[in-house]
Amino acid sequence: MNFGRRISLYLFGFALGGLIVWLGLMKNRPDDALTSWLPSKRIIMQLDTNKQVPSKEAECWMRCRNVTGDDIKKGIKNGEVNYGKSEVHAKPCPQYAIETSTSKGLHLRVLCAACASQTNILSVTDLNAGKDTCECK
Repeated sequence: MNFGRRISLYLFGFALGGLIVWLGLMKNRPDDALTSWLPSKRIIMQLDTNKQVPSKEAECWMRCRNVTGDDIKKGIKNGEVNYGKSEVHAKPCPQYAIETSTSKGLHLRVLCAACASQTNILSVTDLNAGKDTCECK
């Protein structure tokens, strides 16, 4: 058997094996099944499944900008963790900055404390706004 024939048989077997693996494991899975084990996805899942309790500052900002609790919940579910703005080793609860966009066109950073039984919404910031006009301190 010459070298060219060996290579072609190897590539055929490799392609056939890849097709079988794809059909058996990947075909009917949801899009996020391959990435749900990553740290960001696990944090988002924890923040989303826990009861969400906004702080007084976060409630004030939400009233000022006409943002609802559902907007924040959807934003956390669809957002991305910004580890540069997060404090993952904070005690008693790690704090995560979730950046997201709402259906109203706002680009928000939601600072959440991930406690064992609930998610505390510490602050909500509009990333597009230059100067904050809400007086919520």
